[in-house]
Amino acid sequence: MVGTGLGASHGILVKSGEALETAHKVKVAVLDKTGTITEGKPEVVQVNSQDLSEDEVLSLAAAVESSSEHPLAKAVMKAAQTKQSTSYEVSEFLSTTGMGVEGRLVDGRVITVGNRKMMNKQQIDTNEYEEVVEEMARSGQTPVFVAVDQMVKGI
Repeated sequence: MVGTGLGASHGILVKSGEALETAHKVKVAVLDKTGTITEGKPEVVQVNSQDLSEDEVLSLAAAVESSSEHPLAKAVMKAAQTKQSTSYEVSEFLSTTGMGVEGRLVDGRVITVGNRKMMNKQQIDTNEYEEVVEEMARSGQTPVFVAVDQMVKGI
C-alpha cells in the first residue's frame, strides 16, 4: 500500500498489488508511446458518449473527480478545463480505492466514474460497451466509465 501510494504521488499507477509484488523479477521493459510514459502523466485522448454530448460527459466526470487526488482524475479535470466545460457542484463524494468515485450533484443526479469493477459494484450494466472498451484497452488506453443515475453515458 505504501508503494502504490508513493508511486501515485509521483504519477506512477500500479494496476494491482500482485503486479507490484512481482516487479522485482522484471529484467526487461518494453515501452510504447501512449503519452503516459513520454509525458509522465495520463491524459484523456478520447470520449465516447451515449445520449449526452462529449462535453457534458466530461463535465459530469470532472465534477465528481474534482474531489479526487488520483492521476486519472487530474487528467479528466484538465481535459474539462481545456474544453471550458460546465461546472457542477457535488455533494456526498465517495471514493472506492482501485475502482472509482461517486458523487451526488446539487440537482440530485448521482454520477459514478470508474472502472468495470466500480460499475459492477454499483450494479451498472456495461455490456453494451464491451466492443468499445476492448478496442480502447487494445490500443493502450484505460477505459473509465461515466454513469448518470445508474446508466452509462460515456467512456
